[in-house]
Amino acid sequence: MFRKSLILLAMLAVLPSCLDEMEKPIKEAPTSAWPAMTSEDDAVKAILWCYANPSDDDVMTRYESILHSEYFFQLAAEDIEPGGDPAITRAEDIDLTALLFERQTQLELSITNTGTWVDREEIAGDTCGGCREMTRNYYIRAQFGEDGTVWSTRFSMAYVTVIVVPDENDPSKWVIRAIYDHGL
Repeated sequence: MFRKSLILLAMLAVLPSCLDEMEKPIKEAPTSAWPAMTSEDDAVKAILWCYANPSDDDVMTRYESILHSEYFFQLAAEDIEPGGDPAITRAEDIDLTALLFERQTQLELSITNTGTWVDREEIAGDTCGGCREMTRNYYIRAQFGEDGTVWSTRFSMAYVTVIVVPDENDPSKWVIRAIYDHGL
């Protein structure tokens, strides 16, 4: 886990900026209020809220609340170290996100709000009752230090599949079960 964390932080801290090559996305604007979590889209809006408010006192509590207990983030093939695990667990994701929120001096996340949610029958070989998925473009830009390193994706090439499911503790609400990064 520690090696994977270092690799991900190194990616955020030292990769060159792709700002000149990117297209500016049409983004789903973060809301000023916390989403109700009663629709699939609310789970995505909640992530956007967290990234728009990384210094909020309870941002990590809110972030944790939108991740299913079996949540994982599947890395794109090109981001996996030789012999490395392609999945980041819920606990690893929470730790890395907390570190990102703590160290960033500027942070932007955009996710398109276009597409259609469709049923998903399984995740990683296991049945997934009630799961819905949608693949969307995303753009992330992070800066570390006022004159520090800037890292960003090229929006036209960055895709994730977000899989949501009714919350285990409150089936009227949606949480994120998994995210598959399709790479740049």
